[in-house]
Amino acid sequence: MFLRIACTSFGGYMAMISVLQHTVVQRRKLMSDHDVLDGISLASALPGPVAVNVVVYVGYRLRGMSGAVVGLYAAVLPAFVLMLTFSAVYFRWGYLPAVGKVFMGVMPVVAAVLMAAACNMGHKALAGWRDSMIAVAAAGAVLGLGGIYVTFLIIISSSLLGWRLFGKSAPAGVEPVHAAREIAAGANPGRSGIRSN
Repeated sequence: MFLRIACTSFGGYMAMISVLQHTVVQRRKLMSDHDVLDGISLASALPGPVAVNVVVYVGYRLRGMSGAVVGLYAAVLPAFVLMLTFSAVYFRWGYLPAVGKVFMGVMPVVAAVLMAAACNMGHKALAGWRDSMIAVAAAGAVLGLGGIYVTFLIIISSSLLGWRLFGKSAPAGVEPVHAAREIAAGANPGRSGIRSN
């Protein structure tokens, strides 16, 4: 599953996360939307490629440590082979004008894929007007100010604001206390009742 997703999700990490979410949540019904969104939030806060972190998280939730390792290699291997192939093609024929035009023609397609993935994920993540206002304020701060310190400030302030606004109400079907107890007890995520065919 992870290898097919990595081979077919062109357009960067947003496209890969969107295809992963569609496959795991909608087609195979292995996890809920909230579980995947939690993984995306966690993966965004950790160092490293966000899409790879999300794949490792999903693999871990489905099959434990072995699922995380398989997901990691399945997510990285196709991109590695493709980059080697494109590098060889570019260094051999990159000076030709036709090759440059082919690479320039791919950019609008990638931009469209990213926009579609962002809209799809935003539609699922933003349930109400308060969520939307936090997202708009965070996007404005990132685009207007930028920088790593602003990013950390946005993460901290959005977390505190989200805790203040939504701390008392958990989404339907989400049991954070139960999940936290399982993790603290060292329960095997692959055996936690999540179907993983």
